[in-house]
Amino acid sequence: MYQQNATEMYTVCHTFTSTGQFNITLRCYNRYSYFNITKVIYVQIPVINFTVTVNATYFPYKDPIGLQYQFDNGTDVGVVAVISGV
Repeated sequence: MYQQNATEMYTVCHTFTSTGQFNITLRCYNRYSYFNITKVIYVQIPVINFTVTVNATYFPYKDPIGLQYQFDNGTDVGVVAVISGV
């Protein structure tokens, strides 16, 4: 039985012109069989011009810290504050 090693990597490129949910289906086939695989991808708007403002540099012990943030654009943006040394 002859078996060819198919270890080559191929790349297919596509540029989406709108945001949303898309189904991507690839089909691998030869004259004997075929195989399909479908994946769902989500095209989103990147976060643009993200800025953070802190209301002071030094804070009294046990006082709340004020953080303000703003961004100009983005889809499903999440913000997490990570405080080191706590």
